[in-house]
Amino acid sequence: MAALGRTLDRAIRRVVDLAVAFDVTNPLQRALDARRREVVESLLAGEQGNVADVAARLGRAEPDAHDRLSALAERSLAVLRHDLRDAVSGPLRLYAAIDGRLPTRESELLDDPALPAGMRRQILEDLDHMNRTLGSYPRFLDLLAPWLATDRPTRILDLAAGHGGFDLELAREARARGIALEITATDLKREYLDIGRVVAEREGLDVRFEVQDALDLSNLRAPGAPRYDVITCTQSLHHFPVGLVSVMIHEAAATSAVLFIDGYRSLTTLLAVPSIALRFGHYGMFHDAFVSSRRFFVPEELRLLACVTPAAERTRAFRIPPGFTVLRIDPPTGAPAPADRAAGSPRRLPVL
Repeated sequence: MAALGRTLDRAIRRVVDLAVAFDVTNPLQRALDARRREVVESLLAGEQGNVADVAARLGRAEPDAHDRLSALAERSLAVLRHDLRDAVSGPLRLYAAIDGRLPTRESELLDDPALPAGMRRQILEDLDHMNRTLGSYPRFLDLLAPWLATDRPTRILDLAAGHGGFDLELAREARARGIALEITATDLKREYLDIGRVVAEREGLDVRFEVQDALDLSNLRAPGAPRYDVITCTQSLHHFPVGLVSVMIHEAAATSAVLFIDGYRSLTTLLAVPSIALRFGHYGMFHDAFVSSRRFFVPEELRLLACVTPAAERTRAFRIPPGFTVLRIDPPTGAPAPADRAAGSPRRLPVL
């Protein structure tokens, strides 16, 4: 069985490498994304007053500011998804109707506190295995390149990190490439953090694990608080309600550069990800792969959720192959910047 598993992994990796090399995407999906961008721009123009009001409340730290931001984000995304169906015609209208049925509020098994610990660990291990097979982590690392310092360790804070799968892989890669990083993996669930901490100690990886609420980073703005070059969140955004994604974006972008990565929602993703999950041979992995594929975001949606916050002018959202949505936000004016960032010349991570 182990040999068969390795054979399947190699076959999956070859297909993924081809998809990345040729950036294979559904032409109907590309057309739909283009129309979605137009709807987002129109929607943001009509919401300028509400966005400005929320920004002012956030600036004054009013008690209900986060609630108002969350409500604005929820309403805006609902309007986007509704209006998109009326913004297309012909075959694209049918495709848009199908696409509009994908988003779901169903929860993943990983989010169920009653899930047995053994099954939880198995799903987490399989997720890491899937990401390594897909070559996800090296692609994520390349996205960090513009913020890597040259004269000191780059400080990274990872939100909703779970067991720190991304952070552990980042530390391994950084050690292999001679890159100095200071990584802090955070989550609200100590159970997850304890899993990652054991691995980090066993392998001698420089990753700290701390309890942190991703929706309230006010502790980072306190005098004497640690400063981070970039705040990340990888493959966890779809676990949060839409409104709280905007709150998390605002909290992170208030102090640092932001790199949030989630899956890219599409019919292709819905077919591919659960199919790959079948390789692991248990219901938990397949169920969560199917549900998460429906909960993923497209770039235009994440841009909308960021642009209802004060970070709008610093925001860029885009897709990277084979199927990831990236939200990138430059650091706020006055934030500490690594030497190479100030030069304005992004660089790729050194390759062994």
